[in-house]
Amino acid sequence: MGEAAQYAIKMHHVTKTFGKVVANKNVDLELKTGEILALLGENGEGKTTAIKMAAGQMEPDAGAVRVFGLDPVRDGVRVRERFAYVAELMKVYDWMTLAELHDFLKPFYSNWNEDAFIRLTRGFGLPLDRKLGSFSRGMYAKSVLAAALCREPELLILDDPCLGLDTASRRNFMEMLVDSLTGFGCTVFLSTHLIPEAAGIVDRVGILKNGRLVAEEDAAALLERT
Repeated sequence: MGEAAQYAIKMHHVTKTFGKVVANKNVDLELKTGEILALLGENGEGKTTAIKMAAGQMEPDAGAVRVFGLDPVRDGVRVRERFAYVAELMKVYDWMTLAELHDFLKPFYSNWNEDAFIRLTRGFGLPLDRKLGSFSRGMYAKSVLAAALCREPELLILDDPCLGLDTASRRNFMEMLVDSLTGFGCTVFLSTHLIPEAAGIVDRVGILKNGRLVAEEDAAALLERT
């Protein structure tokens, strides 16, 4: 297996600053194809910056980011065809019903899986005729996840998908995420500031502290120590 096929994401000595604030400093991170990797850290430690660079939303000041062996900014069109990105608290479709969101998104994606949309929305208990703006935070998160998975992405990038949910809802969402991935076979890169919600669900974790990756290891080994 070639390196581009073996790794969905590779970051090498990645640094990103905003003025005098260092968001990421010499970050080296590898996400193997088929893995679920959680980037952990408190708010403000640089998780969203790393996620956005992987999604091609911004470029590093130093170092290199590769997604499927490609530059996610310069090769953005080719890369975006293969992954789905869900930003934290992304609420841009409030005025649409879920059925209208479906009708809006479907023509853009040649690999849209209609059966998956029906299965996921029913399984999540989501009403098709209500405007998304009236949904609870949990319902909205499930709606966006369903829309992302129906594209059948090779890579799913989630920035703090459980933000704003209570403890029980966070755990439920994470378990639902793993169950929903059955049959899709996609790789997942997600960020979170809450370690318990990733327990027993992700394969590996990376921990950011002051913008530096201070640990990257098997999730089971980390949980055994903590």
